[in-house]
Amino acid sequence: MERIKYPYRLKKIAKMARGKILDIGFMLLPNPYLKGEEIIGVDIVLPKQKPANYTKMVKADVTKKLPFKDNSIDTIILGGVIEHIENHVHALREMNRVLKPNGVLLMETPNPYFLPVIFSDVFMNLKYYFDDTHISLFPRRIILKLLWHSGFDLAKIESSGINLNDYVTLPTPQQIAQDVVYVAVKRTPKNRNYQKIRSMRKDNYDDVKVK
Repeated sequence: MERIKYPYRLKKIAKMARGKILDIGFMLLPNPYLKGEEIIGVDIVLPKQKPANYTKMVKADVTKKLPFKDNSIDTIILGGVIEHIENHVHALREMNRVLKPNGVLLMETPNPYFLPVIFSDVFMNLKYYFDDTHISLFPRRIILKLLWHSGFDLAKIESSGINLNDYVTLPTPQQIAQDVVYVAVKRTPKNRNYQKIRSMRKDNYDDVKVK
């Protein structure tokens, strides 16, 4: 029997997923722990065989358009994807479109405050910078703003721990984890910081007419 990679992360995500689930970017790491009303794997490249617990697979690009109706999905999983794509705001808004009101986005991405990453940035160590296809590495405050302007409210941040290898993970607080999971809910944020930003945008940009 083939061993499952990163079981700690996958189990944590599976526990938070419910209902009709889209697992976007699932091809390289399907989640065998997912349970729900319907589990749909979405990717730009599909595996030859459908994972046993998935209902179906759909070939689609989240940076363009998802082939699902508005307000039709309960949970979207975006595991290790947001850091690879160029138009992340459009992708977040497209996911927001297909989620039901109060639907949940589980977005897993590398933690820029992971100590090896901090040291590499401080000393401009480029040795490992080109070993992946990451385009962006998002500080928490930037993720928060991206979610706000895409129609999400950040509920919490969960730790994915530190991977000692592909199969063993050391649990840690989310502040020092290697990867984190942002748990966001489809609803308009009501906090004053979001309202302040929206007011600034309206005053400075939204009323400007470009000739």
